[in-house]
Amino acid sequence: MCSLKRVWLAFVPLLSLLGGHFVTSAEPMSHDLVIERFPAEVRSSWDYRRTFYVEIHDTVHGGVSQMVWVDSLHAVFVEMDTVRGWECFKYHSKLFSGGDVFFNTQWYAQPETAFLEVAYFYPTHAGPPWKSPSEVRFEFGDRSFESIDQFRMYLYQLRISGFSRTSPETTFWKPPKKLFVFPMRVGMLWVSMGEPWKEEREVAEEEKIRVPGGDFHTLRIEMRPDISGVNLKLYEWLSEEGVIKDSAHFGPSPISDEFGQVYGYMVGYDRYELVGPAKTVVADTDFEDRGPSCFSLDQNYPNPFNRSTVIRFSVSVANPTETSLKVYNILGQEVRNLVHAQKLTGTYEILWDACDSRGNQVASGVYFYRLKVGQYTKCRRMLFLE
Repeated sequence: MCSLKRVWLAFVPLLSLLGGHFVTSAEPMSHDLVIERFPAEVRSSWDYRRTFYVEIHDTVHGGVSQMVWVDSLHAVFVEMDTVRGWECFKYHSKLFSGGDVFFNTQWYAQPETAFLEVAYFYPTHAGPPWKSPSEVRFEFGDRSFESIDQFRMYLYQLRISGFSRTSPETTFWKPPKKLFVFPMRVGMLWVSMGEPWKEEREVAEEEKIRVPGGDFHTLRIEMRPDISGVNLKLYEWLSEEGVIKDSAHFGPSPISDEFGQVYGYMVGYDRYELVGPAKTVVADTDFEDRGPSCFSLDQNYPNPFNRSTVIRFSVSVANPTETSLKVYNILGQEVRNLVHAQKLTGTYEILWDACDSRGNQVASGVYFYRLKVGQYTKCRRMLFLE
């Protein structure tokens, strides 16, 4: 139990910072919402906060340990593509987790009556095995885990690829996976897919929910995978602006010590909540670099961040050059001018304290920072969590 205790202590500061963010309010609605289509357009993007929460109940010695991870996910329709005869929206997502980035690509088609997933790549750098100190031992379905972190990354992969085994090649759904059917309203029931595991989906309720991105009028979808040995409940909240929230509740799952003796159980959830849908005025350059080699702009660190973050950039010029570094919100409005000066060749680090130009702390959400050296610019995205 010592290794488990070390993990818990490591996450105490994060728990105190998150405060009441675990609860997302939901309010039943009295009128009928009908969703006609999914808002799929090239360059449409969404940013989510991922919260992975676990409780370890020690029934032998007594007591409960809690652990939480907070990551961020950025997703965007980058272009149109043709896959197996389907005209598809090519979808890129990036999960920022533990100082690393995991990439994934999926292809979606949208005929008049449905929104379909046609194919996917397995997440890059997210597949097993995950190297992590052994804390607990437990089984989930037909898989065994020796740490919560292994299980956390496994659930990320499961959201994309179901219970299929890892493969380096593109995997096609046969037939395409039916994510949503239109027009969508409460009471609709359909089979999303039949292989490799059957899944039914039902629009269970109309709800108004509150997430970091605001208040949304949604339809709550219950997903029911027909698989044995897995205690997993899946829900999704859909609005006319896209997926607002996605939640997986798991457990109770028995846990054992290093000798294989069961001493308790584990419960928790893996939740994605919308921080902000964005068709931004500021260019989305996370998937492409632009500009000459006379300067570079690094990803801020940490990201996501809670109190402050460091932005590092380099300039390589023959003469002093007008240089600016500005922060923008998702509407393209300037929030803070961090640098406005003549700069010589060198590397610079700028601390942003998450305050605007008036000294007020900004709200949780997605922000962009843009570096301009002479006539050239480069922009990157960051996520602030209050």
